[in-house]
Amino acid sequence: MPKRVALISEEPWHSHGIHKMPVKNFNIYFTVNDKLKEVIIIAVIYGKRDQLEQLKLTES
Repeated sequence: MPKRVALISEEPWHSHGIHKMPVKNFNIYFTVNDKLKEVIIIAVIYGKRDQLEQLKLTES
């Protein structure tokens, strides 16, 4: 049930439906494709890294 995980509050990721789930020392960022019933992982980022800066790098 990936929709139970909260959306990230920062823009523009919030508008794109990016969810953030902490797992141990990492944060997993993902989207949900309802039509295909799949979860698409965008990034797995170590918790002590600058999260927003690392997300900006994934846009390239």
